[in-house]
Amino acid sequence: KVENKKYSIREFILKEENLHYSYSFFDLSGDKNKELILQSWTGGSSCCNAVDVFYKTSKNTYSLGPKTSTGSLNFEKSGKITYDFYEFFGEFDACHGCRYEHKGITSMSSVFVVYSNNQWKIVKGTERRRKEIIKNMQLLHNAKSLKETNGVSKGFAMNLANFYFSFGCNYTATYNFLKEFFNCNEPINTWWQGFKDRISEIQEEDGITCK
Repeated sequence: KVENKKYSIREFILKEENLHYSYSFFDLSGDKNKELILQSWTGGSSCCNAVDVFYKTSKNTYSLGPKTSTGSLNFEKSGKITYDFYEFFGEFDACHGCRYEHKGITSMSSVFVVYSNNQWKIVKGTERRRKEIIKNMQLLHNAKSLKETNGVSKGFAMNLANFYFSFGCNYTATYNFLKEFFNCNEPINTWWQGFKDRISEIQEEDGITCK
């Protein structure tokens, strides 16, 4: 059921014009009522794996809940679910595939999420995650002096986004954290505004929120 109109699964897929799709039933919220999960790929280059979640309202009837259309939801065998926001920062001051390469840097484009009250909510980060982000930011800070700047700005953005979402979605705390490490040629406030614009897109387009 979408906007008070009922569709079969096939009708909904045809309406959305998705090229590749799959669906499954899974109890995401642990309330013993299985949600209908529709996963699809639109066919675009580097984008987009969409996930629609439908929650049960009556027998054989499900209503559309949260939808992610740019970021990626990954359902792990362990039962954990991650949300990857790389697509929102893919071309942040660099080409889509460019990134700062350093063997000591940990990938930080995803966070753990849970499904609750028909929303995707981010799981609070651990102290280990905080330390990983700090280590990455220190390596990125030193990259400028090494003249290895390709993808450094994007690296800052990815790690900062992870910090923002993992530790309370607090802009003030996130900005203060950035100031400790920022070392790009662009003025920090100009860079910060571009970063905040991406964060707003994630929250508006994919409905990702902090717990």
